[in-house]
Amino acid sequence: MKTYKYTVVALCAVIVAFPLSRPSHIFAAEGTTQDTQQTAVNTVKEAISNLVSAKDEKKQTETPVRIDTLKKALSLAISEAKELRIKLIGLEDLSTEYETWATKKSEDMKGMIDALEIFKKDVTKLEESDATTDEQIKELGEKIKSWRETTYLPLSTEIQDYFLIIEEYKTIETAESRSEKIGIDIVKLDKRKKNTTALKKLLATANSEIDESKRLNNEAKTLFEEMYLPKKKETTLSTTTPIIEKEEVDTQPKSVRDLVKDSSNKVRNSYKIFIEMSNIVRKLLK
Repeated sequence: MKTYKYTVVALCAVIVAFPLSRPSHIFAAEGTTQDTQQTAVNTVKEAISNLVSAKDEKKQTETPVRIDTLKKALSLAISEAKELRIKLIGLEDLSTEYETWATKKSEDMKGMIDALEIFKKDVTKLEESDATTDEQIKELGEKIKSWRETTYLPLSTEIQDYFLIIEEYKTIETAESRSEKIGIDIVKLDKRKKNTTALKKLLATANSEIDESKRLNNEAKTLFEEMYLPKKKETTLSTTTPIIEKEEVDTQPKSVRDLVKDSSNKVRNSYKIFIEMSNIVRKLLK
C-alpha cells in the first residue's frame, strides 16, 4: 500500500510540475527574461522616435531630457548587443556550417557594438556643447533610427531567431522527458489493477502535441538555414522548381518566429493535458 501511494503521489508531482514560467524565447538572452529584453528594444525605439518627431517648444528644458533619454536607450542597446555576442562566443559542439555562421555573426555584432558606442559619443558631444540645437538632436536621432532599422535589426533578428529555435528544442526535450516519466508511472498503476484507460488516451494526445511541436520547430530550423546559411541557400535555389505566381496569395508564409511560436503553443497544450491527467490521478487516491 505504501508503495502504491508513493507511486500515485509521484505521478501527481510529475504531471503537476508545469513550468509556469517557461524560458522566454523572443529577444531573450540566456540568463535574462523576455520582458527585460523587450523593454530595452522598446525603449530604444521609443526614444529615437520621440527625438525624430520632437518639437522646438520648451527647448531649454526638453533638450537635456531628450539627450539623457537617448543616452540611456543606446546603453540598453549596447547591453543587448553584448549579450547576444557573448552567447554566440559561448556556443559549443557546432557543425562546421554553424560554427562558420556563429563566428561571422560574432564579428558582425562586434561591429554593431562599436557603431553604437560611436553614436553614444556623438550624443555626449551634443550634451557637452553649449551650442547644441534641437535640430541637431533630431538629425542624430534620425541617423540612429535609420541605421537601427536597416543595419542592426536584421542582424539581431537573425541571431535571436537562432537562439529561439535551440531554446524551443530544450523545451520540447523537457516535455518528452516528463511524458516518459508519466508513462512509466502509468505502468505501475496498471500493476495495481487501476483503470488507466483515460490516462493512456490523454497521454497519447499529449505525445501527439509534442510530436507536432517538434515538427514545427524542425520546420523553423530548416527555414532558418535556407535564409541564413550560404550552402543551404544554394541547395534550395538549385533544387526548387519554378512556380508561377498567383494573382492573389491567401496567406503570408510563416517566419521563423511564427513557427517557433506555434511549436511552443503545442508544448503548452501537452502540459494542459498533463494537468488534466493529474486530476484523474487524484481521484484514484480517494
